[in-house]
Amino acid sequence: MSNGYVMLFEPKHPNAQKQGYVHTKVMAATLGRPLRPFEEVHHKNGIRHDNTPENLELWARGMQPPGSRVSDLIEAAVRVLDLYRPDLLAKPTEQDVAASATEPTSDLGSAVGGDDAP
Repeated sequence: MSNGYVMLFEPKHPNAQKQGYVHTKVMAATLGRPLRPFEEVHHKNGIRHDNTPENLELWARGMQPPGSRVSDLIEAAVRVLDLYRPDLLAKPTEQDVAASATEPTSDLGSAVGGDDAP
């Protein structure tokens, strides 16, 4: 252990570091992939030697705001999309498509001084 962290030297692991933190390896196994360079792992309960998957959470560095939980970033992204591009959040259902097909289209020509204008 070093500074409360459980250490493991495994130089062939994709996220190998000189120190060899176990929590990084546990998170990579949980994700089924190596961590990306901007990702880091935090212990939810602050106990650095508790490397159970339930106690680990993935954080992203270099994002806005810096040092954010990935789950928080996803929620923030959904809020931004809901505000600016709600069309990207969900694909229309068959019922939505059918309803839009039966709605009359407006004739903007007469509304803006088209053919019917005096």
